[in-house]
Amino acid sequence: TTNKTLCQGEIATPLTATMTSVGVSLKWYKGTSASAVTLPALASAPTPATTASGTQYYFVSQLDANGNESAKSSLVVTVNAKPTATFAGIYNITTDPTSTTTITTFAAGQYVGTTTQFSFSVPALTDSSLSYLWSVPNGVNIVSGGTATDNTITVNFANVTPDFVGTVGTIGAQAKNASGCAGT
Repeated sequence: TTNKTLCQGEIATPLTATMTSVGVSLKWYKGTSASAVTLPALASAPTPATTASGTQYYFVSQLDANGNESAKSSLVVTVNAKPTATFAGIYNITTDPTSTTTITTFAAGQYVGTTTQFSFSVPALTDSSLSYLWSVPNGVNIVSGGTATDNTITVNFANVTPDFVGTVGTIGAQAKNASGCAGT
């Protein structure tokens, strides 16, 4: 068993453990602390809840064909909080560097396949423990910015397929904390 770290709101999967013998099955338990097992056993491998931050305790044992149960191994799941800082939107600052008008769409069609550059920004973070997490669609090139310390990003659409149909995608920015958890 290996302890697991998740972010609040992350989609979790059922816990796993490696059986050390052939012909055994796993028996899972939830705990209230690192040493307190809650009975009865769970019906199947548990999926940790990620709706709130905190620590969850699980235990697993092996059950042989004769019903003999091994000692329980503990597994601690830590759910880290996501940052509360959010961005109301992204600003197109290509033509107006002081813009605070949130853009919801950007007509990039005529610039697909070109190296024409566009700059976007989000408000500066006021919490120094947070960083930026930028995302761009496939084919969109980051020309400058877009790092963990930048609240601006400059891109071009040179590698977007010229014959695309529909939208190019979304350029996004999130606040990220030291635990690696990103806000919404």
